[in-house]
Amino acid sequence: MTDRPRPAGILRSLTRRSRAQDLLGLILLFVLSLRLGQSGIPVEDGAEFLTVARLGGIAHPPGMPMLALACRASWVLLGSSCLKVLYGLMASVGLWLLARRQGIAGYLMAAAVLLLPCSRERLLLWDAYCPLFLLLAVAWECRPRSLPCGYLTGVALCIHPLGIVLPAICFSRRTCPLRFGGGLLLGLSPYLALPLLSEGGAIVNWGNPSQFSLFVRHVTAAGYREVYGRAMGAAGFNTLLLHAREVWSMLSPAVIPAAVIGAAVVLRTRRRAVSLGLLLVLELAFVIAVNPMAAGTSQTGVLALFVIVVLSVESIRLVEPYVSLALALAIAGWGIFSPDPLIDQGPVVRDVYRRAPIRTVLFTSDNDLLYGGWQLKYVQDRRPDIAPLSTANFSGWFECMAERYTRGLDLSRSVTDVGDRSMPRDSLAALLVRATAEDNTDMRIVVIQ
Repeated sequence: MTDRPRPAGILRSLTRRSRAQDLLGLILLFVLSLRLGQSGIPVEDGAEFLTVARLGGIAHPPGMPMLALACRASWVLLGSSCLKVLYGLMASVGLWLLARRQGIAGYLMAAAVLLLPCSRERLLLWDAYCPLFLLLAVAWECRPRSLPCGYLTGVALCIHPLGIVLPAICFSRRTCPLRFGGGLLLGLSPYLALPLLSEGGAIVNWGNPSQFSLFVRHVTAAGYREVYGRAMGAAGFNTLLLHAREVWSMLSPAVIPAAVIGAAVVLRTRRRAVSLGLLLVLELAFVIAVNPMAAGTSQTGVLALFVIVVLSVESIRLVEPYVSLALALAIAGWGIFSPDPLIDQGPVVRDVYRRAPIRTVLFTSDNDLLYGGWQLKYVQDRRPDIAPLSTANFSGWFECMAERYTRGLDLSRSVTDVGDRSMPRDSLAALLVRATAEDNTDMRIVVIQ
């Protein structure tokens, strides 16, 4: 007679999988994502994406059509709470995919990592990084080949240019380049939404890319290159230092033990270790060559975060369940007592707009204040008499949107009517402000630098 296996116990059962545990884990992560999600008026581009969700249209260059379409669809289904639910769902599914092989212990570790500020400001802020993280998780978990790998890469590029790194996870010697290329073209097809939406009169429209030359300019972010071109590719020591500090700050003392243990697990599989290392190298190259102006900010580091999550979850394979539970509790504790990175700038924006006189054209060079004004006016339907405009960006659709939603506003004079683009930007902005004042004598002009 053979001996029966001894009962595993509660802690040991944490690493076992079942459908009930998978469902429970997904619900846990989703509820936590909603609880920790953005509220009010976000900083950076979040209010822009919410405006796109409400009015429809195109996001800033290179357009991010998949994200813009997802935002719009979420508004149709969920209304004003759409982005909080959408980002909560994407974050929870991405973490669920990475953690599900480790059972409840994996979900607890994923939930603990989500509590960290570096996770919340990349996964729950309304920007391109959460959907990109989700696609990385899909590629890591499913390991698609050839056509699916190309398709996922194309979809990732429709979200953010950093999506070009996705083949580092799923490309192999068995991948057929022809099928990969076909899948890539299929995945890139949402970019066709940009000229179609422009031709259809989408009100949020960066540069009207209905013509081929304008389409190319938009998707290649030519405007960014004109402004930041000298900085791109300049591998200055300061850029490297800022990026290194940002990545190091993500490795809080509570995370380092789990990451080190996870690295020992991943190193057993050479291919996966190479993939994670390559992601870190490619992220550094992207920061240097494309986005040095964002080095050291939350607009970088999503690949480093992905590596940290993978290593933290993989650490469960090497340690006893009670050790993994202790690691998760330490990470969760660090996150709970850390400041919330998702800032609500609503009080500041509302104060500015509350003090503005009736029928005001409000010019500002601060994108947080500009996009926050969009959220107040175009999403929340507050202060319809105010027209928020920018002194730093001369996109024509800014004026079109303001004219459409502000009664009696005349912005018919453009850059070519008051000067030309060879002039210094400050001088050109001053001429446009003056022309606006001359054409709208019944409105107040307020300029906030």
